This record gives sequence, C-alpha cells and structure tokens, in this order.
Amino acid sequence: AYTAIISAFYPAVGAFLSFVLLKEKMGKGQILSLLVALCGVMTMGYLSAGSSEIANAPLGLLGAVLAVIGWGSEAVLCAWGMKDDAVDDETALQIRETTSALVYGVLVLPLFGAWHFTLGAIPSMPTLIIALAGLAGTASYLFYYKGIAAIGAARAMALNISYSAWSVVFGLILLGTIPDMASGICCVVIVCGTVLAASNWDELFGRNKTA
Repeated sequence: AYTAIISAFYPAVGAFLSFVLLKEKMGKGQILSLLVALCGVMTMGYLSAGSSEIANAPLGLLGAVLAVIGWGSEAVLCAWGMKDDAVDDETALQIRETTSALVYGVLVLPLFGAWHFTLGAIPSMPTLIIALAGLAGTASYLFYYKGIAAIGAARAMALNISYSAWSVVFGLILLGTIPDMASGICCVVIVCGTVLAASNWDELFGRNKTA
C-alpha cells in the first residue's frame, strides 16, 4: 500500500517529461485535476495500508522511486518513438513486451535463480489463470499505447491511474466486495480527476464555437 502511494506520482513525472521532451502542454485546470486524482489514489493507498509492516524502508523507497521513474518515462519514450510513421502503437507494444520478456528471461530469472521454480509452476491451474490475466493485461496495454498515440503521453498517463478506482468497481462486480464510503468517494474523485486532466475542456464543456 505504501508503494502504491509513492508510485501514484508517476503521471506527474511523466507530465513533466512530456513537457520537456515532447513539448506537450497541459492547462492549469488539467494539472490541478491530475493532482486531485493523485491525492485520491494516495488516499486509497493509505486507507488500504492498515497495519502494514515496513521491513526495509530504504530498499522499499528505492524500488518505489525507480517504479515512478520507469513508468513515467515509459509512455514518454513510446510517444517519442511513435512519432515516426514506421512505428505504430502495435509495433511499439511488440517491441516493449519482447524487450521485457528478454530482460526477465536472460537477466532477472537467472539473477534470482528462479528458472527452476518458473518451469515447475508452468503446468498448473494458477498459471493458466495468470496467463488469462496476462492476456487482459496485453489488451489493456494495447489500448494504452493507442491512447498515447492519440492524445499524448501526459493525458494517457492521467487516465491510466484510474485503474485503482476501476479495481474497486470490478471487485464489487466479480468478488462481491462492498467498498466503504471512503473508498467510494476516492473512486469518484479519481475518475473525475483523470477525465478532467485528460480532456480538452473546451470540447468537454461545449465551449468550442463553430464558424
């Protein structure tokens, strides 16, 4: 939960990098909406922290900060790469996932001596369920990359953090988990904040005037 609170800042880092590298601009209202949504994510993380124990605070903080930098820069680098017509969103996702798989297989698993465990876990029902979750994740990433290409990295990241609110909704639908009032309020704040941060306010509020 504490990691979720810290890592929620990645859209802010991404928005800054988008401004510096991609020259993407967000209005003051959009930036304020993003900050409100981030506060909602942080509050939800704090509420779920409960009596979480901290075993190694420096290592945990380092991991969370690296996640913020990695997630924040991912969308910006993808948007930069997709500026070239030779790389569309599907190709960018293929490059990303292939690179990720190679790094896991060649570096991460051998580093932790986890290949034996991995091979032993493959022929099991939980692995099949996780594989289905992976397919859902791949679909969501494909839509995410399409969003980056269509509306820019900063706005796509702003919408992406709404997953914390939708997880509560799906938890209610699929698992029957009834959220408390505080979580419900946080969900509304997150969804409204992310929509406002990612939208063109003139179009959203019908302020565009046609000639």
